[in-house]
Amino acid sequence: MLSPGQFEVNEAWVLFRLNSRPIPTELDGNFDCVTFSDAASGILLCTELLCVEEPEAWPTQADHLLQLAFRRHKRFPKTILAAKGVLADLIRPEAARQGIDVIPLAANQLLVFSSEPRQAFAKQFERRSRR
Repeated sequence: MLSPGQFEVNEAWVLFRLNSRPIPTELDGNFDCVTFSDAASGILLCTELLCVEEPEAWPTQADHLLQLAFRRHKRFPKTILAAKGVLADLIRPEAARQGIDVIPLAANQLLVFSSEPRQAFAKQFERRSRR
């Protein structure tokens, strides 16, 4: 089982979705709200909306995500932990260009890093939108 104590600050970043279901918009389709957090400290480095319906834009968005997180720490991590599937596939090419290893993991293996931010996001945004 992974834990924040296994990492030094900025050794690994975690990439995960904050929303539990796609966020619909009238004009631009559905989005996921994704974030990078530092595995050791839990600090959220950046948050970005990713258009679910425009995979051709993902390489640009992946680069943008990495650059936003880089601005926060002033250096890249050695490793990115990302949920298997779309997020790991999204970040892998851009991470490789920066010499960063991507480790795809099952979403439940990332819960120690993602559960608290996801709960806060749900409390702030998802529950409010159901009213």
